Amino acid sequence: MALICYKDGFVLVGSVAGQRFWSYMLNIEGSTVTCGVWTPDDQQVYFGTSSGQIVVMDINGAMVTTVTLQDSVEIVAMAWSCEKFKMDENDTGDEIGDDLLLTRPPAARETPGEKTSVLAVYFQSGEMHFMQTYYDLSPTIVTTGMTACKMEWSNSGDILCVGGLAHSGTTCACSALCFYTETGTLRYSATIPNCHRQVSALTWGHNDKRLFVATGSAVHVAWVSKSISTLQFLSKINISAAVRHESNLQQLPLPPRLRHLVGNLFSTTIKGYIPDPYKLRDFAVQHPPLLERLYCTMIRTGDDFSTSATYTLFLEYLGGLVPLLKGKRTSKIKPEFVIYDPKITNDTAAQPASNSSGSPSDTEPSSPDEDLCASPRMQHKRRNLRRRRRLRPWAVQGSPPKPAAISDSGMWDSDVLPQELHMAEVTSNIWGTRFKVVGVAAYLPNNLGQVNYKTSLLHLQPRQMAIVISELRDDLQPEKDTAFISRNFSDDDDKEEETETMMTTTKKR
Repeated sequence: MALICYKDGFVLVGSVAGQRFWSYMLNIEGSTVTCGVWTPDDQQVYFGTSSGQIVVMDINGAMVTTVTLQDSVEIVAMAWSCEKFKMDENDTGDEIGDDLLLTRPPAARETPGEKTSVLAVYFQSGEMHFMQTYYDLSPTIVTTGMTACKMEWSNSGDILCVGGLAHSGTTCACSALCFYTETGTLRYSATIPNCHRQVSALTWGHNDKRLFVATGSAVHVAWVSKSISTLQFLSKINISAAVRHESNLQQLPLPPRLRHLVGNLFSTTIKGYIPDPYKLRDFAVQHPPLLERLYCTMIRTGDDFSTSATYTLFLEYLGGLVPLLKGKRTSKIKPEFVIYDPKITNDTAAQPASNSSGSPSDTEPSSPDEDLCASPRMQHKRRNLRRRRRLRPWAVQGSPPKPAAISDSGMWDSDVLPQELHMAEVTSNIWGTRFKVVGVAAYLPNNLGQVNYKTSLLHLQPRQMAIVISELRDDLQPEKDTAFISRNFSDDDDKEEETETMMTTTKKR
């Protein structure tokens, strides 16, 4: 079930599908609801307040009790040490090296019987209580010494990670992580290198072998080993620290198996390839490193529907979109497009935008009455023009922006892609069932690919699509085929396709 609690005390419980089960308005005058958590058996729900109280309700929305833990001290977060997901993987072997060396004896890896969950309650003062239930009279109290903390139990429920800002003397606060056991014992602590920002979120992953910590716009990944590391694993860490780069491993006089195990330490958990803004062309026409699969999405850009539609292909990376290619429809009758060369230069990025007429106020109304008297299309066009000028004042003032594809906020702007040189063209027949991708640039072959649709006239058969894509390799230079057929489709191809479709339908009858 889903739990939604508001600061004013309104509580809403429903299903993940959106069905509402019950709601309740808590009577918490002078305080607000700060957090909420279900019990491990899903029979009760706890609410933490800014006055240091825990409000307990049952699964049906009936009030059970209210307990004060610390008077007038805000409860920031609460978490149970119960297992969140049933994992089929066993916690065996070296977590990082995968060298199949058991790190614990078999007796230590046996799963115990029924496990008692522990409730961790974190207060704004930096104290943390480890409790068995809400009425625990003797909880374990731990002083973390950190502020603005986030915490989460591992999936197995035996390690609690607390991340926040650690203050040490007169020096500035630094981001730190502390790991506690179920009894409140500090197991390990570490500081995030070169980071002095507040921890905004943290979570466990990979069967508790990875820890992901977010500070600002950065995501830090920690490799976690809960057991005592082997001598071989410690040796690999020292070797990797001395080598520094994976390319230097081939110079070490080690057996291939040991060299491979050391090389595993250089692998990254979050893999992604953000292209250089000034090397977008190379990124678009070359294979990704190690033949990794990249996920892209296409979005129609531009609000002016009076001109041809413009489409931008974005690379998806960590919830963000990185523009790669921009295309524009060239025909209103047939679905034909042109794909522009994405190569960005300093001159291209610094070139200011200008109006077609040269005057910044040719299409902008001079008074509100003029805007009201205009047609709906003209009103829409003028509103878009004013919005673009607010976002890009340099288009009116004539001062060029910084020659970069990334703004000050760290977000990519799709407008930085140039629309001057053509890289490829997409042609089609009048029916929109056959497409050809033709390379126009000198560094691309003529025939880049073809897409053929086979449809039924009365939709009696499922549609079929055949895609043929030419491979672009770095070791082979593109050759222009002089015998390549014209880019346009002939009328004979359209008539032949129409006849074939009608014959297929007749046979089906």
